[in-house]
Amino acid sequence: VRGHVDPSAIVYSIDDTTGGTRPGELSVFAGPPKSGKSFMLANAALRHWLAGGTPTLFTLENGVDMTFDRIVCMWAGVDPRNWERGLCTESELARINRIRETILGSDRPFHIIQPERGKRTVEHLIRRGRTLGDAIFIDQLTFIEPSIGSERKQRWQQVGDSLHELKALISTGVRIPCLLAHQINREGVKAAEKTGHLEMYHLAESAEVERTADAVYGLWQTAAMRDVGTAWLQTLARRRGDLVHWEIAWQPFIGNIAMMSEIDLPEAA
Repeated sequence: VRGHVDPSAIVYSIDDTTGGTRPGELSVFAGPPKSGKSFMLANAALRHWLAGGTPTLFTLENGVDMTFDRIVCMWAGVDPRNWERGLCTESELARINRIRETILGSDRPFHIIQPERGKRTVEHLIRRGRTLGDAIFIDQLTFIEPSIGSERKQRWQQVGDSLHELKALISTGVRIPCLLAHQINREGVKAAEKTGHLEMYHLAESAEVERTADAVYGLWQTAAMRDVGTAWLQTLARRRGDLVHWEIAWQPFIGNIAMMSEIDLPEAA
């Protein structure tokens, strides 16, 4: 099945520059609420599947059916809102149905899982993901349950325990790459509006994320960028290489994600 647009150009254009996320590494993709983090992770999982991999996408907030529909629509280049409202054209419906059949009929599975409550610790997620495929995508850190033994600790301590356990699990034994979505908190959004761009400390539980992740990427948009469908993708932290930032085409709901150019960040206002 030929997609209407490249389903995840950003993943490979960034990978060409950064070397991607290797087995045993943890990459974090952070953005403000409702900025498209779930679409980015779904898009990355789709591109991994199209490249011959077997992804396991844990969707801890959105339903499995919704996530699968979004993935199909991204590959088809169809606005999922039109799909949900029954507004697709006949050619769009035909494209969606072909893509749906291609994914469901493949001998190589595309795992999309929403674990029940009580089975959302990193131990459950990583051990299950490793048995099913060769790359793990988790949407998102906010909804991961505390590791056993840290239930009574403060939230930042719970996050730290979970991240350290996650990193240990993916980097020992059968090593596996993991991409994790995370949140820029509301205070961080307000601070970024003043500085004109994101900083590492704008992330929720930023210190624990920075200590553990091999790479942290942040998505930032001004109102003007939203109007024209662009964004900045910043490298907030990285163990391998320099911090590089890009202007990207950002219409993830139809799979239009593409690196446009490398940028220098503006000075704080």
